[in-house]
Amino acid sequence: MPCTHHEMTSFQIEQTIDTWAEVSASCWTSQSLHIPIGLDSYSMVDLISISFAKSLGLSPCTKTMHQHVIPVLEGVGETYPQTYGFFHLRLTITDCFNHSFDFIQPFLAVDHSPHDSQVLLG
Repeated sequence: MPCTHHEMTSFQIEQTIDTWAEVSASCWTSQSLHIPIGLDSYSMVDLISISFAKSLGLSPCTKTMHQHVIPVLEGVGETYPQTYGFFHLRLTITDCFNHSFDFIQPFLAVDHSPHDSQVLLG
């Protein structure tokens, strides 16, 4: 009878897939930046580096109608990263067929390594 379970002998953390996007504050008049963003389909929430959010002049969303609920994040080794609330960010992503997608999305701000993507889209 064939084996029905899979045994794993090693564990490895892979880097996210990166793409490029134009990002700016959610207002139409702000200047945009062309930056790499991480794509992680396993992420349960979209993340932004708190230092990057501050550099764009963003403020945390305080509108009760948005009903943002800050989840408890668990990092590697059962660490719990500091969170700073949700910030709205405008992104424009262009796919390989040259179709652009422009949207405003809430991102949870966290302490982030400067070596990682400053924006992580889940």
